Amino acid sequence: MELNKEGTTIFLTTHYMEEPERFCRNIAIVSSGEIKAFGTADELKNMIPSRNIVSLKVKDYDSSLEAAAANELRDVEKAKYQNGLLQLYLKDGQPDFGSIIRWVGAKGKTLQNISLSTSTLDDVFVYLTGKGINSNAQ
Repeated sequence: MELNKEGTTIFLTTHYMEEPERFCRNIAIVSSGEIKAFGTADELKNMIPSRNIVSLKVKDYDSSLEAAAANELRDVEKAKYQNGLLQLYLKDGQPDFGSIIRWVGAKGKTLQNISLSTSTLDDVFVYLTGKGINSNAQ
């Protein structure tokens, strides 16, 4: 880190997104040899629609839920299905879990898991590439 403080650029390649967030001023998200985004950790996190993300694991998921969630749930800015979870990117504030759970039930689906997280660089990578950090998907 002393070399960096003296002006030397250091390239760090990693699958552990906590490392660049902790050690780097500028970060590039690279997938399949293509730079998807470049900026500070905060700039990259601001690329996704929300800092708060509700993740739903729904039994018998079907693709109609993605568009329906974005249109029917008032606090949802965007919905995206990836890695087996329906990700609800919230407009702002805290989610209304009760209305989300009722919405899933009204769709005739079974909710297997629901969680709330604050966006991370892992979320940015998944959002920009549509695949997990350790995925081999193209």
